[in-house]
This record gives sequence, structure tokens and C-alpha cells, in this order.
Amino acid sequence: MRKKSAMVRIVFTASQTWMGRVIRWLSKGRVSHVFLQHQSKVWGGDWATEATWPMVLQRPAERSRHNIVKEFFCEFDAPAALSQIRDEVGKWYSFDGLFALGFWLLFWRVFHRKLRHPFHSVRGNLCSELVVKMLRAATDVPNTRDLDPDYTTPEMLLTFCEMHPAQFKEISP
Repeated sequence: MRKKSAMVRIVFTASQTWMGRVIRWLSKGRVSHVFLQHQSKVWGGDWATEATWPMVLQRPAERSRHNIVKEFFCEFDAPAALSQIRDEVGKWYSFDGLFALGFWLLFWRVFHRKLRHPFHSVRGNLCSELVVKMLRAATDVPNTRDLDPDYTTPEMLLTFCEMHPAQFKEISP
């Protein structure tokens, strides 16, 4: 029997929209979006918590499960960490943050130099930023301080999950 916390999944997708393609090109990645899938005691069934247009929201998971590249069961106390980001639901999606991250990734891709994030917004979230906040709230996931919410892309998160099989169990597609 799986641990109770394995009910939380981190799901990586590759949208075929122009924005998804640009994100994958800039980050040299396989994925362009990440969200958290979990069970709801209140509403029942599987739900997705994700930062997407127009804000951080929770909705039935089947509305978010498309173009899935990889997904992982969380093998740590993920429900406790998930409850720590509860206040993020309802915050606006960070378009200025997305623009700044895109600029930062383009600069990094062309010049191989990193810049400080000049337009960071504490009022908004990006998809990978939301998941990093959840991982940092978990006390039993090593090396989460290496993930900077302002600079972490979905591809970087995917690599992080792949490198920590004790905390993230890959689910076959």
C-alpha cells in the first residue's frame, strides 16, 4: 500500500500552444508547464492546483491533464506542504514575471550569463514558482534551497524530480 502522501502528484506537461513552444525553446526543455494534482476531502476526487491564466486556481484535475510528459508521486509529507501554499490560491498569474523570466532565459541562452530577476513580483505566481514554494515547505525533501522560485523553470523542476527518486516516484505514462 502506498503512503498517504503519495496521493499528491507533480505533473509536467508540454503545451502545443505558441507560448508553450516558446517556453520549451527558451528553457531548452521537454516541458512547459507543471501543476500539483491531489485529492480533495471537501469536493472529492482529484484536483489540480496550478498557476495559469488568470490566477492560481484549483480545478478538477481532468481539466489540466493534457499533453503529459511525466508525472511523479510525492513520497514525502506532501499534504502538509500543500497546505502551506493554500494562501496562494486566488493570487494573480504573473505576466510581468513570465516576461522577465523569458528575458532572463533568452539572455542566458544567447550570452550564457545569468542576471538578477529585475521584475520579480511578490503578488503573482508562475507555475514552477508555485511548486517550488510547496517543495520548500516540505521539511523532508533535500536540496530545495537550491531551487530559486524566481528562476526555476518547469524543466529545472523536472530534472530535480528525476535526480531525487527517493522523494519522487515516476509514474509510467
